[in-house]
Amino acid sequence: IVHWDGATWSPAESPTGAALRSVSFASPAKGWAVGDSGIIAEWDGSRWRLKDSPTAAQLNSVAVASEAFAWAAGSGGVVHSHHQTSISTCRSS
Repeated sequence: IVHWDGATWSPAESPTGAALRSVSFASPAKGWAVGDSGIIAEWDGSRWRLKDSPTAAQLNSVAVASEAFAWAAGSGGVVHSHHQTSISTCRSS
């Protein structure tokens, strides 16, 4: 993972060895990444942290609406939402 600080690109350590499939940001201080094995990672402005995931399904896409709200979609029609501090399953196959 690399990070753009407005002037240069620099390495940002990934919190996982799993493949990440999608990244989306609400602001420089809040972003989300999703990937294989249900990986969900949150960017807090300085580093990536793994979040508890309600699925082991591959997550292929993440869309961030605001710093407090994001959606992730994955294999088999699984959809998760994040609101404030919790991640919940909206649809699961």
